[in-house]
Amino acid sequence: DTLEQKIEKLKMRKRVETTISDIKKLFPRTIHTVTLDGFLIKLTLFVFGLQLSKSIN
Repeated sequence: DTLEQKIEKLKMRKRVETTISDIKKLFPRTIHTVTLDGFLIKLTLFVFGLQLSKSIN
């Protein structure tokens, strides 16, 4: 990789890590679900909530 590519990869990695950290902050300590579908619904709603709060602020 060239120096520019390395710098761009570091910037992208930081953005991804920051986004994942923001998503984790919204999650409660535990997520009680009985089925995989229930977990996926809660996960989807949390990600949607994050996007909504970011677009409002």
